[in-house]
Amino acid sequence: MKMLTFSLFMCAMMALTRAAALPQDPAEHESMVTIPPTRPFNLFHNNGDSWGMPFNPSEDHNYYGGWAPFSCPDGWTMYSTRCLLFISSHMTWDEAETNCRALQGNLASVYNAEHAREIHEVMQRAGHEHEQVWVGGHNTAENPSWSWSDYLSVNLFHHWCRQEPAKHEHHCLQATFEENMSGCLDDKQCDAQLPSVCSIILM
Repeated sequence: MKMLTFSLFMCAMMALTRAAALPQDPAEHESMVTIPPTRPFNLFHNNGDSWGMPFNPSEDHNYYGGWAPFSCPDGWTMYSTRCLLFISSHMTWDEAETNCRALQGNLASVYNAEHAREIHEVMQRAGHEHEQVWVGGHNTAENPSWSWSDYLSVNLFHHWCRQEPAKHEHHCLQATFEENMSGCLDDKQCDAQLPSVCSIILM
């Protein structure tokens, strides 16, 4: 009986000791819990030319490529599904694609008239309204079907400047924005030197 009484006494003392250690004020107790602050999601925040979440390098370092979802890196222009950047330096197609990949993107695809309009708009902003630019279309002698370098496996193409070029002729695509041409596609020798437009697909 004495052992049972002693055990109950010890349990009661331990419970009282733990209770005394806790703060009496509920707010003081809550302040002991550390919850990482969450950054507010704001799809409609205007970040310069880009609509999306503001980028803070000290907070967003874990985001892909150093930039936050629904925003574009500095200097890029955001559209509904992608970020675009005009590159004025003249390069071969391979050099232009390598450059875009170094910037976390690819040469831009031109699936439709809207894509062509977006590309022309970033060119106009850069003061290059009428020009030919490298885009991501390419094929090879072994695989003559045209495809885009963005890996989305979408085989849609804005209208051709002439009939679809012979698949064995040249293996790289340019978009032409001349006086009477609205971003039509044409093949060109891959070692030709042209400016280019890079694209980052928004996930």
